[in-house]
Amino acid sequence: MRVRHFSTPVVLTTLALGVLFVGQATAVDPPAKSSGDVAAINNDLAFRILETLRETSPSENLVFSPAGVTVALGMVLTGAEGETAAEIENLLRGAHERCDLHATLSRLAINGSAGKDAATLNTHNRLWGDESLDCHPAFLDQLRSTYNAEMFLLNFADQSEMAIQEINGWIADQTQGRIGDLVGPESITPATQLVMTNVVDFRGPWVKPFMEDLTQEMPFEVSSGKTANVLMMQQVATLPYQETESYRAVQIPYRGGRFAFCVILPQKPHDLNSLEAEFHSASVHEILEKAEMKVVDLELPRMKSSTSISLKQVLQDLGVRQAFELSADFSAIGSNETLLLSDVLHQSFIEVDEQGTEASAATAAVFSKSIPTVEVEFHVDRPFLYMVADRHTGAIVFLGRMMAPAQTEKSTP
Repeated sequence: MRVRHFSTPVVLTTLALGVLFVGQATAVDPPAKSSGDVAAINNDLAFRILETLRETSPSENLVFSPAGVTVALGMVLTGAEGETAAEIENLLRGAHERCDLHATLSRLAINGSAGKDAATLNTHNRLWGDESLDCHPAFLDQLRSTYNAEMFLLNFADQSEMAIQEINGWIADQTQGRIGDLVGPESITPATQLVMTNVVDFRGPWVKPFMEDLTQEMPFEVSSGKTANVLMMQQVATLPYQETESYRAVQIPYRGGRFAFCVILPQKPHDLNSLEAEFHSASVHEILEKAEMKVVDLELPRMKSSTSISLKQVLQDLGVRQAFELSADFSAIGSNETLLLSDVLHQSFIEVDEQGTEASAATAAVFSKSIPTVEVEFHVDRPFLYMVADRHTGAIVFLGRMMAPAQTEKSTP
C-alpha cells in the first residue's frame, strides 16, 4: 500500500453525519424516490446551518446532527402559532411547499436497523414540562403520535438542579454516556416551563473493517505548509466512488447496507471552505446516485470529534426570530403561561476507528416564561422630584422633592 500525504482536510461536518442519516438500500443503489422530501428538507437545513457556523469558526472541527436539529424544530413547530409558526415552517419547508411537514419529519424520528450485527440508528424524543404547565391535549397527542414524544413532569421552579440532573441523565442513558451535560444552570432556571429533547444515536460496524496492524502515523496537512502526525487507517477495497471538478467522494459502507460513511475531499488543496459554500442537498443526492464501484486505495484518519453549541443565534440568522422574543406565539402548547423559546442547545460526538463508527447527538429546545427583559435601570439613590398626577386630566395632585429619606438602621442577625 502506498504511503502518501493527505494534502487537504477531510469534510468532518454535516457531510459525514448528514449522509449517514440519508442512508441507502445497497452500496450503490440511490435513495428511494419516496424519501426525497425528508432528505431534501433535512439536507437543505444542514447546509444552511453549516454555512452560518462556518462564518464564525471557519478553521475549527465541527460535527452536528442535521436530523436531530430538524426533528427538534419540528416539535417546536407543533406548539407554535401565527408568525412564530410561519418563520419556523419557512425554515424547515424551504421550497417543499406541498409535503405534509410533520408527517415528513416524523420519518427522521424512526429507529432503523438492517438486521443482526448491522448498523443501527436510534432516535428518542421526550418532553419535560413544569408541574404548573397546563398543556393542551391536542398538543401532547400530536407530539406523541408524530414524534413518539411523551411528557414527563419536573419542578423547574423549586428544584431546577434536580431537573437538570434528570434531563442530562436521560440523555446519557440514550447515548451510552457519550453526552451527559447538554443542559445546565445557565439554560435551565426556575423560569423554565418546557424542554423538548431529541437524541440521535448511531452505531455502525464496517462491512470491511480496517486491519489495526496497518494503522500507522502519517502526516496530515492541516494547512498550507503545516502538517500534523495522525493515526492513519489503511485498506484497499471496492467502494462507491464519485468525482467532479470540485471534489472526490468515497462511500465506506456499514453492515446491513443502509448506511455509509461518506468522505468528500476538495479537488483543490486547502479549499474546504469553498467546497462547503457550493455544496448543497443536490450534491449529496449526486454522490449517492452517480457513484461507481472502484478499487480504492483508502487512507482514512482514525478520528474523534465533538461539538457543543447554542443554535439560538444561528436560527435567528436563518429567519427564526419571533420565537425568541416576547411576542412569541406558542399558544398551541397551553393556556396558563405565555412562553418563548429561550435557547436551542446541541451537542454531537463522533468516533471513527478500525471497527466502525459511533456517533451521538442531543438537542434541547428550552421554553421559558415570557418575562420582559430589563431594558432600563432606574435606581432612585439620590435626591429626586416626585408628584402624584391625575393621568386623566393631567393635573398634579401632590408635588414634592426628596433630599434625604428617613434613615433606617439595619438589624444585625
